[in-house]
Amino acid sequence: MGLVIKNGIVLTGEKIISEGVVVVEDDTIVDVGDENLISKYSSYEKLDAKGCIVMPGMINTHTHAAMSVLR
Repeated sequence: MGLVIKNGIVLTGEKIISEGVVVVEDDTIVDVGDENLISKYSSYEKLDAKGCIVMPGMINTHTHAAMSVLR
């Protein structure tokens, strides 16, 4: 079964989707978009992420001020 994470601020690395949707099956992100995806995955469990940031774990959020020069 899958999981639909909805209403969060989705950070994809390329763009920011306010009130976005992320669809997860097992350990894999299978779809990312806006609220139109919710009807496509209506049988999936829903998780409301309102007021939260949703992003994949592969984005490095651990940085120090001096390291920002290296990016």
